[in-house]
Amino acid sequence: MLLTKRCMLVLLGSMVLASLKLTAIEQGQRVPDEFESVGGRGLGLGNSAAAAMTDVGAVRSNPAMMALDKQYVVSAGLHWPSVGRDFWQAGAVDSRTSGVAAGLLYSAGREAYKPESEPLSEEDQIRKYYDAPLKYRASGALAQPLGSLAFGVGASYLEGFVPENAERADSKLKLTKGTVYGLGLAGVLASQLYFSASVENLSNTQLRDLAPRIWRGGLSWGGLLSGLSLNLDYRQRERVYQERMPVTFGMISLAPEGEGLTDDEKLVSASFIMSFQNLVQILGSYGEDLSGTKRRTLAGGVAFSNQTLSLSWLAARPYLSDEQVHHAIHLSMQVTI
Repeated sequence: MLLTKRCMLVLLGSMVLASLKLTAIEQGQRVPDEFESVGGRGLGLGNSAAAAMTDVGAVRSNPAMMALDKQYVVSAGLHWPSVGRDFWQAGAVDSRTSGVAAGLLYSAGREAYKPESEPLSEEDQIRKYYDAPLKYRASGALAQPLGSLAFGVGASYLEGFVPENAERADSKLKLTKGTVYGLGLAGVLASQLYFSASVENLSNTQLRDLAPRIWRGGLSWGGLLSGLSLNLDYRQRERVYQERMPVTFGMISLAPEGEGLTDDEKLVSASFIMSFQNLVQILGSYGEDLSGTKRRTLAGGVAFSNQTLSLSWLAARPYLSDEQVHHAIHLSMQVTI
């Protein structure tokens, strides 16, 4: 009888541990939210819709798009990510006062990232592991229109912390800084049909785990209904160390041993923007990874605008396999000169 009880306790304990591990696996191996956040109202579009964003969201996603819309806009947003420290983004795009469009975007945490700290609980270790280990990211871009096409170039200077040994999850972090570059091409294919093609974070050999290389391609069509824009995007992104390396905190394993992710993420997204009398916009997006991870994303938002100001509330589930939500508020202002 005693042996039976012991067996039952062992079995129950094994089931609990297995449940914890499975839950952690579903929540594990994730990219920090800031790495994917392009700025502007991008979060409400799943950081996709590269052929529809011409404001500060274009500085990183495709600088060429800035030249396709005449505007002078400044904006700022505050983000509460699904995991990690809150961060803010601020920027501006001017495609009105010169024949060459220019844009800036700055991103930083509300609190400083501390690579070394006092002993943390397992839960806090997980939060810190999936926080973006950045001090700041400063991006700039230029775009030149040429008929129905536009070309753009961009650069980002960033400072942050990466593992001393990229093959060990428990490696100490070291401060790294440097510059990465981007290129973009965009234009009009037909009436109300736009295309976008770009690459972000070129020359990132030493900065891959802070600025993974991202290839983007997209289409945006506004010919179905007045005020409605439909978007289809493909994004291929290098993996960062939080995805590549299996890691264990106490009894919680964030990936089975030896099953770190190595292939690039290949995310396909469909999104929409619905405008009502240029006063209210509804945003939505769904994405799915084709590389075999079963990652799915869902995002949406609402924006209230007048001729000068726009206020947006945005939210996303970067990983539908867990319940963590990334929220943001965004304010932009059109400047008249």
